Amino acid sequence: HCPHDPRPTGHPYPHDPCPCFVATTVQTKARIMWTMGCDPNDETKLEIDIDGSPRKRPVKSPQSMAVVHTFKDTEHETLKAVGGRFIEDRDGDAVQTWMDKMSYVLENAIAANSNLRFLMLFVVTSFLAMILGLCMMEREEYHFKEKNVSFTKAMLYMAAFFASGGFSEKEYAWDVFLDLIGLFLGLVLFATLIGFITDIVERRMEQISEGKSKVCAGGHTLILGWNEATIRVVIQIAFLRRKWQVQNESWSRRLMPWTRVAPSSPVARSPVVVMANDHTKEEMDEMLGEAMAERGIDPKRTRIGWDIVCRVGNPCKIHDLVRVNAHNATSIIAMMTEKDHEEEEESDGRVKNGATIRTILALRNVVMGNRNAQHLLESDLGIAATNNVRIVLHLATECRFVDAACFSSPVTNSKLVFPMDLSLFLNRLLFLSVAEPGISEVLMKVIDLEGTAIRCRGASEMVGPDGKVGSMIGKTFKDILLNTRLEGTIIIGVNSGDRSPDAHDIGGVAPRPDYVVQKKDWIIFLSDSSLPKYSSNPHDHKDFTKILLPRDQMTRVDARRSLVLQQGFEEQPPDMHEPQRVLLCGWRPVWTTIPTRLLARVQELSSSLPPGSSITCLNVMEPDDFRNIMDNELELEKCAYGSRPPFIDGASAWRLSEEFNSVNIFHHSIDCADFQAMKDFFDTDSMYHYHSAIVLGSGAKGKISGYSQDTRVLSVSLILRHICFQLNYDKAIHLSSENNEDQTAELALAPKVKGNAHSDHEHDPDFINTQAITARVLVLGLAYPQINDAMAELFLDGTDNTEGDPEILLEEAPHYGLVGKKVPFGLVQNIVNYKEKGYAITIGISSVAKGLLLAPAPSDTHEYVSGDRLVVFKRKF
Repeated sequence: HCPHDPRPTGHPYPHDPCPCFVATTVQTKARIMWTMGCDPNDETKLEIDIDGSPRKRPVKSPQSMAVVHTFKDTEHETLKAVGGRFIEDRDGDAVQTWMDKMSYVLENAIAANSNLRFLMLFVVTSFLAMILGLCMMEREEYHFKEKNVSFTKAMLYMAAFFASGGFSEKEYAWDVFLDLIGLFLGLVLFATLIGFITDIVERRMEQISEGKSKVCAGGHTLILGWNEATIRVVIQIAFLRRKWQVQNESWSRRLMPWTRVAPSSPVARSPVVVMANDHTKEEMDEMLGEAMAERGIDPKRTRIGWDIVCRVGNPCKIHDLVRVNAHNATSIIAMMTEKDHEEEEESDGRVKNGATIRTILALRNVVMGNRNAQHLLESDLGIAATNNVRIVLHLATECRFVDAACFSSPVTNSKLVFPMDLSLFLNRLLFLSVAEPGISEVLMKVIDLEGTAIRCRGASEMVGPDGKVGSMIGKTFKDILLNTRLEGTIIIGVNSGDRSPDAHDIGGVAPRPDYVVQKKDWIIFLSDSSLPKYSSNPHDHKDFTKILLPRDQMTRVDARRSLVLQQGFEEQPPDMHEPQRVLLCGWRPVWTTIPTRLLARVQELSSSLPPGSSITCLNVMEPDDFRNIMDNELELEKCAYGSRPPFIDGASAWRLSEEFNSVNIFHHSIDCADFQAMKDFFDTDSMYHYHSAIVLGSGAKGKISGYSQDTRVLSVSLILRHICFQLNYDKAIHLSSENNEDQTAELALAPKVKGNAHSDHEHDPDFINTQAITARVLVLGLAYPQINDAMAELFLDGTDNTEGDPEILLEEAPHYGLVGKKVPFGLVQNIVNYKEKGYAITIGISSVAKGLLLAPAPSDTHEYVSGDRLVVFKRKF
């Protein structure tokens, strides 16, 4: 028994080593390590080689990461995840008033003792009787015939007044008490009658509370179904409403309605009706109310029960659609994906989007069967923004035949039904964020209607380059882009007002520079306002194109190239990037049935990786099943022995072609949420460090809820954070993941290393909030169906080689020769647009020091440093 061992001699496990002795072996060196001393706070370890020479080094305990960062570091990391806003600024419920505190105490007291309410009623009644009885004694000459009335008698008189609205003046207190008994018995009888009447009224109120009453509104927005994105859709609509309401809250516009700004979409003005049969009306009201309070939406602007109305019904049934007046709704969105999954399971996976198909067929029956259908649908989307019909279908998976159930406008034959499947785009964005860290934040910002987001207006409503309304008409897009100065606004595209199927030149995001804007066209812009104002800052109205030209050649357009070089904006040498090692943690079930979707994502990612990079797939798929997909389904060639790490089996290594930079693909069967398994995997070769990790919430086996997927993402991110620290990574692993709940991105702790000054910027995690992105894109499509074609180009996986496809990119500042220079944003827009031959629009800056800056003013200057990037809409061919 070791004298330093604190355990008694009769310990249940006497053969266990003393806690002060630790023996380990290492693969490459035969050495023994042990800890000397018994002080539990001593973290000094003596390492003895075989030659007997001791060397000291500190031991990193598993809990040591908790004390690595100071309070300021932790506060900075937490506030950075939520945009620098404290909880009081982000959540309306965080501010507590004295009424909130009093209500909380009473609510808890009554919940603990249900009889307390009767006691409280008795106490309040007695207190009031005492106070008012004293008042009556002070003025007894007006209330009583007798003099010197006692306090007890005054209280009884007041109690009688409470019971009957008056009192019978008796000489003796006993007589008054008898009167009270009679009054009490009368109240019991009368209360019985009231109870009968109350029961009838309550039955009617219960029917109303069940949410099955008829909706008599017209021109409303109708949401059919309930899924994980429904609440977020309502929130985005509330933000859209708020932007329009704020513009009309001045006293002049309140008193003179004809001066009010018209909404950019009927969704911004109309009430919202939600119909689903997944929850009761009370549950839907409660969930929506909590979400609106969490996002800081003022209940005075958007009121549950008035502006947001919930109804219980089946969207697949015609009668229920009629009950919510679907045939008179202006904007309809079907969110039946949860029911689609149920239909798919019942049909053994054969029927896809079943509930959505039934819903659109029922809508078709109701809308087209309406007597006034033609009058309702005849408003062309290109004529009136506030009086047209649009239907958006949220699809769970791709559905190529849904167009067979769609219908169009009777005027121009343009489509009124817009199916949207965003699964491909979300997967694509998840992989893209590895090659371009920070792209997810950009996307979340530009489609969030709470702030600076994509919006549209008719060309006849917009202020043009000369400050006049409608002056954009007849000008080229390039002229509008570079010469229009609007407050906090950047023009990003145009969509043709010709909505007929035969239309060819439809514009889009980053269209042809020589596209001429017509009267019926729609201008697509990025702004905080739905109707931007002409800039009042004289510095914004400088001609930034002349800054690019030498004085003696200001009129020569072809001199721009020589001037770009002359001014020092030639392309600077880019930073050399070493081969990247990427982890793919998790698996999509759809990749098992459609392996080409996995190949498409891997190839797209590989195109952006340096040659010699690798992608290691970690999932629970059996090695033979994974090899079958790679060898037989995708027919990939095997990887050479020297190109794979030693811990990867040669049969589980493949290589892409030179077109995709000869990137290697490895596979290892492992559950990424198993800490010990992950630790063993990383410990196999601790010097083989990874640079990025794509963490999926889904797995190869079974379907789990969105909440459980987020829990899995949080666990895997913590495991990577721990391992990254324990293995002394020089640079933290960049995390790219997905989340279903908004707060998951705020809770997640990305991998981080100690002593890296640039870690905060270089390794910010990219969280793809799948439900938030889905909701925001759906609301954009619902509010602005005029630009759905342009949005489809941007958000769907396009392959148009002739017209090209627009993309959101983060371009390195050295590519445009900006590092070390302090230049106005208007000049940057001109440089980028020229170098990309007119097919690029700079919308912001991703700064190392200042973060993401969207739609800065043309006169705003920024000194560019290494690591700064430009946010660019670019059309690629």
